[in-house]
Amino acid sequence: MLDPQSVFEMTVRAQAQRVFLLEHLIPDEPGYSLLCGRPGIGKSILALNLCCALDTGTPFLGRSTIKSPVGYWTAEGSKRALYDRLSIIKKRYPPTDDSLHLGVMSFPRLPGKESEFEARLWGLKLVVIDPVKFAIRGDYTRPMDALAFIDSLLKVSRRIGCSFLLVHHVRKSNPMSMIEPGDLDEVKGGTDYADQATSVLLLERQRQGHTPAGGFAPVNPDDRQLYFAKARDSVVELPPLQLRFLRPRLEFEVK
Repeated sequence: MLDPQSVFEMTVRAQAQRVFLLEHLIPDEPGYSLLCGRPGIGKSILALNLCCALDTGTPFLGRSTIKSPVGYWTAEGSKRALYDRLSIIKKRYPPTDDSLHLGVMSFPRLPGKESEFEARLWGLKLVVIDPVKFAIRGDYTRPMDALAFIDSLLKVSRRIGCSFLLVHHVRKSNPMSMIEPGDLDEVKGGTDYADQATSVLLLERQRQGHTPAGGFAPVNPDDRQLYFAKARDSVVELPPLQLRFLRPRLEFEVK
């Protein structure tokens, strides 16, 4: 039976206010979000900056954060490469109390190794898995395998009270075409991950505009757009952010 409005409102008012690790996008509760984009667009750099922001309680792309123990777990690259990247990125952040946890190693694949997954992540509020395809048992583009992974991941998330940010590659058949937020439903395997996600962030190149004379305007190759393709828990509209990738600093700034 549905509740009358007065009962519904009274019940909600009695509940604690929701807390967001990243304002409007990542709540402090079990679940997962996606950070998507084509290879080489800068997803890993963006994710590392988010980890440093959460580690220090620093605003991230204009949104507030809550200082939290956070983990970045990658199956790509080397420990030295990650160390070098972080050495550059962390110069812009306050000193930390060592609540950022790092791992460069193969993932125990889900479903099937939940206990090993949990043992590595206890006590963390958010864990970035970069890229998610290496944590999935089977073919990550097959709906059956994707849904089995998501079900397993959500069980892990609920048991340890941790949220996840999954870094996910998307590809277009034509590398010159642009990805729009709605294209996630058309990218192979994309919709299976997006359906149960709390938020879906899509990083893409800047669109080419036009000059007053009618021709195409030049585009800075380091300009990006960050779309909020899904923000299930946001009560405000989240327009795309115009970003510029500052390569020497490994930083994205809002234009």
